[in-house]
Amino acid sequence: MLRIICALLVPLVLGACSAVRIGYGNAPSLLYWWLDGYVDFDESQSVKARAALDTLHAWHARHELPAYIKLLQDLQAVAGADVTPQQACVQWDAARERLRALLTHAEPGIAALVPTVKPPQIEHIQRQLEKRNAAWREKWLDATPQQRREHRFSQTVERYESFYGTLEERQLAVIRDNVAKSRFDPNLRYQETQRRQQEALLSLRQLLASANPEAGAAAAVREVIERALRSPDPTTRARFEADLQDSCRAMAELHNSTTATQRRRAITVLKGYEDDLRALLPTPR
Repeated sequence: MLRIICALLVPLVLGACSAVRIGYGNAPSLLYWWLDGYVDFDESQSVKARAALDTLHAWHARHELPAYIKLLQDLQAVAGADVTPQQACVQWDAARERLRALLTHAEPGIAALVPTVKPPQIEHIQRQLEKRNAAWREKWLDATPQQRREHRFSQTVERYESFYGTLEERQLAVIRDNVAKSRFDPNLRYQETQRRQQEALLSLRQLLASANPEAGAAAAVREVIERALRSPDPTTRARFEADLQDSCRAMAELHNSTTATQRRRAITVLKGYEDDLRALLPTPR
């Protein structure tokens, strides 16, 4: 559910301005069908899920879109000059704060649905997660180290070129070098994903077996979300933080290698996202 709810952050990840307006405007329906694919809602749950997503979307549009606009303005302000890894991480931390705010406001809707989940639906969720895990293993764990590096390189180039345009050979070399040096560990990522899934399913089963699931739902949901956002294992947290620092350094190094023309293009793209979000703001009452 964490992964699904996060899709409300669609304006920051879609690659075209028109897609931002279409995707965000239809987010409640898209998220409903995504959730339904995991849970297989019955009629009563469907009504609750749609209402919760509509409520969350209305709150998000009114309270979070202005924060996204501010984040995009901050990015435009620094995109014209060289940046430090610390500046890159500041922007990443700001995005994480927006994610935390979103999940905090998603808790009541999730807590209202959780006590209605039936044992066959839990098994359905588990099967869907296993399918997702199998696809992830095939892409990352079954691949050779060279194949993983090439996949990360291609993903990174595509992401940067959506902002800067076609990258030069020296810039591609920067990306390839940073991918090679990265401490990204797919095994650790997979283990952490498994932990989150197993804890969530265990929490769900324990809650439904309790005398009063409705009374404990809010606390259970909050704990699952907190443990998903922050691993309880300090060693794992430290390794993820090191991976993040690597990413911040790589982002800064690539940006600092860009030309004035590429930076102007990035600012134009960011301004386009800002304009799209402004168009999505609710009309003041």
